[in-house]
Amino acid sequence: MIFVTKSFFGVAGLCAMVLGCATTKSSDAHERSDHPAIVRYCIDHARTVNQDASAKFTQNLAQALAVWRTEVCYTLSSEYEYSERERAEIRARRATVLVKVTSTAQRSALAAAGLSPGFSANGVVSGGIALRDVERLAAVPEVIQIEIEPKVHPL
Repeated sequence: MIFVTKSFFGVAGLCAMVLGCATTKSSDAHERSDHPAIVRYCIDHARTVNQDASAKFTQNLAQALAVWRTEVCYTLSSEYEYSERERAEIRARRATVLVKVTSTAQRSALAAAGLSPGFSANGVVSGGIALRDVERLAAVPEVIQIEIEPKVHPL
């Protein structure tokens, strides 16, 4: 899949989703007027994000979710050409996460929230999860923190 920079809207979308800001700067006013439905969707979704759940996210995970949500917003626009396969891939995107849990956490509760658990050691459970299910996982009371596994690239 090819990722194309979508001008200033990407920055505005990240701002709206990460910070919940709905203000318009003069530099991106043109972009917002060109895509009112997308911007409205992204800002509305950012306002509905469970603040208790997002408090359990590390900064890297919050950024990954914001980027993913922005890409989902682009797939909704008829102005950007995405095939149905690309749309489905973006919506179903998965990540490997490390979940810090309390000692009373049950693997079945984590699995019911969308996590495909891997190893479990010293209060940390690894596993794969669809990005759309991360907030549901954070809502599990035994979850303390969720961290996305860093991508390591050779030098």
